[in-house]
Amino acid sequence: MSYSNPMRETYTLVAVDFSAAPSSVSIQAPAGYENARIEDAGVNNISVEFAADTTAPLIQVGDGTTADLYAAIPIPDGAVVGSGSSSRALAGANESGGLGGSGENYVVVSDLTDGQLVITYTQAVDGTAAAGTGVPYITVAWF
Repeated sequence: MSYSNPMRETYTLVAVDFSAAPSSVSIQAPAGYENARIEDAGVNNISVEFAADTTAPLIQVGDGTTADLYAAIPIPDGAVVGSGSSSRALAGANESGGLGGSGENYVVVSDLTDGQLVITYTQAVDGTAAAGTGVPYITVAWF
């Protein structure tokens, strides 16, 4: 349960239709863990090409009150079937560990008050018809 020797988990979540209304899911911290390092997040197994030329859909990681408190990962317009869109360049309000282009690519979350991370998906907006379906994932190192 130390920062240098965390319990690392990759959570593969259920497929999401990013052309639909926003939705969210919670990831509960394992018993005894109050801190996390969000190391990677994105979408894999794209089954419907993303069409989002107006507003890119986001995978946001927050605390249940502020959707993007820890990270906001955009899925680019044109992400194609069979591919994935990963983002180790996480951008969040609670940046730590050198985020923002200085070499380290993770977000440290200290003292999870309710013991969970809330993953929120925002809707794609396209000039003609928004589209995009894929399987979101997030890698978290708990300590």
